[in-house]
Amino acid sequence: MVLENWISHFLTAPFVRIQQTQQLQQQHKYPLLIFTSQDIFDIFLEILSNEGLGGLWRGYSVAALEHTIDSSLRFMMPNSILIRETLLFPLNSFHCRYLLLNSATSPSVAEYAKQHLDSTGILPFYHGFPTHLLTRYLYTKTHRKLNRFMDIPNSSVATKFIQHTAATVITSILFYPLQLITKLTQAKQSNVLAVAHDHYSQFGIEGFYFGFSSTLLVLLMKNVIANGVQQLETRLKG
Repeated sequence: MVLENWISHFLTAPFVRIQQTQQLQQQHKYPLLIFTSQDIFDIFLEILSNEGLGGLWRGYSVAALEHTIDSSLRFMMPNSILIRETLLFPLNSFHCRYLLLNSATSPSVAEYAKQHLDSTGILPFYHGFPTHLLTRYLYTKTHRKLNRFMDIPNSSVATKFIQHTAATVITSILFYPLQLITKLTQAKQSNVLAVAHDHYSQFGIEGFYFGFSSTLLVLLMKNVIANGVQQLETRLKG
């Protein structure tokens, strides 16, 4: 499980960067390197042009730290979901806000963390936390129920993979707007209802699916990687 998670996080990091760019590029309040397109490939090329190959993993040290803490907590306290989410959410918020900075003038991750903690403390990084918990709960419950509903006893590995992927896609479509609002609230460090109203006023219903294409790509890649690693581990054990 740990190996599977590390591989999937590293390989999908560039697509997570594109995903967050799609989600947040309209937030002009910050000194953001403004991208000119919502298209995945165009954003990919623009990141390469402005930041080089390393730009696709920009801020990955924060995501890696978040993943390391998450893995450790899952091992030590497998049933303490609330504690885990409470500890990890500020890191996720910090990662989100760091990616909003113009890459040409932004400080290092450590410098930016020190600046923020010295000026505002840690509490602003909890903006959107209640919405995140609600979304996480509803997503997990719905995903499990869909998996059970679509489960076919004694089905092949390929069939189970298709079932799991279908459940993931359906659940993502249902709850993506809440996930996006959480991300926007993290970025603006503002009231979630005000953020949702402002976003709807500017972009309408369509705006609540900004970045959904890259989010879906990340989820599908993680499913493929998880399935591949599990098959490899099964063969090695056998």
